[in-house]
Amino acid sequence: MGNDNKKSSTDSMPSKLKDKCLQLFRLIDTDGSKSIDKQETLKFWGNNFAIINARELFQAVDKDDSGTIEESEWIEFWYNVYKSGHSIENICEEVSFKLTNSLTL
Repeated sequence: MGNDNKKSSTDSMPSKLKDKCLQLFRLIDTDGSKSIDKQETLKFWGNNFAIINARELFQAVDKDDSGTIEESEWIEFWYNVYKSGHSIENICEEVSFKLTNSLTL
């Protein structure tokens, strides 16, 4: 039998950071499917280098090359950014900037 108490590495992710990253994810995930496809990503970036941003985002985050970014992949990406030495405040500021600017595009 497997261990039902198995935790993912992102379980130790600070809740403030996880919540902020999920806010951005849900803004991009316009159909509420809990995954982001390339069309949603292109729509999110609008006229702001959409093709380049979408391609780079998928290369960095879509680890299973499925063509979609699942919530778990998204959180894992931001957790790795945090674990690489970036502060919670800096990441939240970056994510907040993207949230604020997307609402004014």
